[in-house]
Amino acid sequence: MLEWDTAFFKRPVVKVSIDAVEQVEMEQVLENCKSKGYKFLYFFVDAINTAMVAELTHRLGEPINEKLIFVITDLDPGKINAHLDAALTVVNAGQLKTDPLFREQLLQLTIKAGAFSRFKIDAALDDSYFKELYTTWTTAMLNDSDYRIIVAKHKDEKTAGITGFLSYKIINEGYRIEFMSINEAYQKKGIGKALLKKMMEEVYGNGPGYVTTEIHRANDSAYHFFLSNRFSLTEAVNIYHVHL
Repeated sequence: MLEWDTAFFKRPVVKVSIDAVEQVEMEQVLENCKSKGYKFLYFFVDAINTAMVAELTHRLGEPINEKLIFVITDLDPGKINAHLDAALTVVNAGQLKTDPLFREQLLQLTIKAGAFSRFKIDAALDDSYFKELYTTWTTAMLNDSDYRIIVAKHKDEKTAGITGFLSYKIINEGYRIEFMSINEAYQKKGIGKALLKKMMEEVYGNGPGYVTTEIHRANDSAYHFFLSNRFSLTEAVNIYHVHL
């Protein structure tokens, strides 16, 4: 049982993972979950396992989303061709974290980044769960020492007003991009590449490492962004939600 999810959703939650070759008896799995009192089930199925994907789709309907995992091991920032709009700059959030305006704008951009989230798409979940979940994650970004936040802002901006941000977390021997979100009014101004380049400048030379990130298949712009910036698609996972 997933303790954090169980406490958050106020119902017993369990995750069932099925790898690339595993075959399971779905009827038995569902009966076992019911007998143990689980009310909310996550099924994560490696997309390579076409037989189990077909079985779950037949029984449960289409997956709530398909998670794509991207990885890059060459962290040389010089290989990112970023051309940021002349009026903008990219900096580490640093001292901005205590500014109430910055914190509110970060929250709104984080919620925007969740447009393809399985917790937003799931019609069986009240929208309040999605907003509370992303508020919790924003708070973690601001307070957890393992997180770094990079922001884009106007060069002459005197307040903490931001036009976009990228957050990443230190994991194992590498880094994971958690969120990346750009204000709609500032799309196509080079902010995404500039944020990524700044991140690579921060982590490059810290020894062998890698950067990974996860996106949703439906997020077409993110899909093409990471591919165009030399990330490799390493894994795809179909995710199903079951409410009992």
